[in-house]
Amino acid sequence: MLALTVLLFLSGAAAHASALPAPVPTEVAAERVKACGFDQVSVKEDDELQEEVVEVSGVSAVPESKMRCAVQVSLDTIRYVIFPEPENKAYWSLYSQMEEKSPRAAAASAWMQDNAREWLRQRGLLAKVPKYEKGEERQSSLRSAA
Repeated sequence: MLALTVLLFLSGAAAHASALPAPVPTEVAAERVKACGFDQVSVKEDDELQEEVVEVSGVSAVPESKMRCAVQVSLDTIRYVIFPEPENKAYWSLYSQMEEKSPRAAAASAWMQDNAREWLRQRGLLAKVPKYEKGEERQSSLRSAA
């Protein structure tokens, strides 16, 4: 019976793990961004995101086709691309539009939500989290839970 339980647990864990797309090495993502037509591409540790990112420098007025290519690389590799301002603002705007349609990003988001809920449930905190109501300001919902 124990063996069956372990087997079922492992098969469920494996299925859950495969739902989360594995990030591509940052160096590979950088090469793909370079292939979009950017000359100055490097890998750096981003203090704010607390992870390695692909950094594009020496650019201004990036054409939408090149920006779209960089965003697609980001979505496909699960690696962020950082541009100098104001190009970074354009990147994030396009990223949010394209992310909504990305199956890989949707799978990652679902996996993270499931794991967050499980983490809260294991600690007896899930019932304390306020329910999100569409159209309601999130900050006011979170304040009421404190």
